[in-house]
Amino acid sequence: MEYTAPYDRNLAGLYKVEQAGRPYLVTQMEAYDARKMFVSFDEPRFKTPYSLTVTAPVGMAIAANGALEAKDDAEGGMVRYTFKTTRPIQSYLVALMVGPYDSMTAAPIPASDLRAEPIPLRGFAAAGKGAQLRDALDVTDEMVDWQETYFDYPYPYGKLDLIAAADFAYGAMENAGAIVYREAALLIDDKTSLARRRAIYSTHAQRTGAPAVRQSGDARLVGRYLAERGSRHLDGDQDDERRRPGRRLGSHPGVDQPPPPCQPTALLHPPDP
Repeated sequence: MEYTAPYDRNLAGLYKVEQAGRPYLVTQMEAYDARKMFVSFDEPRFKTPYSLTVTAPVGMAIAANGALEAKDDAEGGMVRYTFKTTRPIQSYLVALMVGPYDSMTAAPIPASDLRAEPIPLRGFAAAGKGAQLRDALDVTDEMVDWQETYFDYPYPYGKLDLIAAADFAYGAMENAGAIVYREAALLIDDKTSLARRRAIYSTHAQRTGAPAVRQSGDARLVGRYLAERGSRHLDGDQDDERRRPGRRLGSHPGVDQPPPPCQPTALLHPPDP
């Protein structure tokens, strides 16, 4: 099925914004704006594997839920990117980013007792702001590690990208494998106040812990724990009596269920704005 739609200009669906005269594309699907990008059953009770193929101008940074599987030249100075198919996820967790973003690649998050493979970790920010990703990237491995241990639940996606959107309507959105943040909720420099740093770490902890939240069945308890633990990190307090290996807050229904038969492919052609 072919589907064509304009870029949204109101920070919903696949939308376009400009910063310092440069155009950026990024997504915000929750609660029901995935339908602005592709045809789908846009309800959280449906989970589907998604396969994204993106055709974009040469020189653009591209990120989506899955890891990059192939990159091929296309006509007219364009490049075609094919991403790995996701595990079954809701449409509101689909993510895509295209633009002249700065990128920073951090050391992979090491494998753990719960997870056999390391997690590739990257950050993206608008042009000229890439260095401000470093602090958040530096604490991400610890956050993922203690969340996995506390909830006895491995990070379920094959990679993790942190994306500071050029403009964003919310603090952050925990998309599968590609978390999108407002710049003020992720970027840190030498002018960032202590209060702002606390807020950034708190938001970051909550979003990286979202997979556990969705499986635990007690979002309020998890949210309080992650918010406090994120702030404690800033204080250098490593003594957390509530971090108990093997503790379960709830069952994990549907995690290993076979995917439904529908596997839509979204084919995008972002023109050189």
